[in-house]
Amino acid sequence: MARKLQRFEPVGLEEGRAFWRKYRGNPDIERVLPELAHGHQVFDELEMYFGRYGKSGKPRSSDSCSRSRKSCWC
Repeated sequence: MARKLQRFEPVGLEEGRAFWRKYRGNPDIERVLPELAHGHQVFDELEMYFGRYGKSGKPRSSDSCSRSRKSCWC
């Protein structure tokens, strides 16, 4: 039987910056944190694409953006 995983909270921008400052010089941290930042960027781009085009591939109206206005640049 599979174990139930504990609740996971993703690393945010401020927490990532704090890790970077605290563990600067550690090659593992210096590799993982930029990969996390890149992953966040990719997910944002995917969300923007599918929020704008949906599964049909046809453009939606500009008012149907699925992101909040604070984090949306469309």
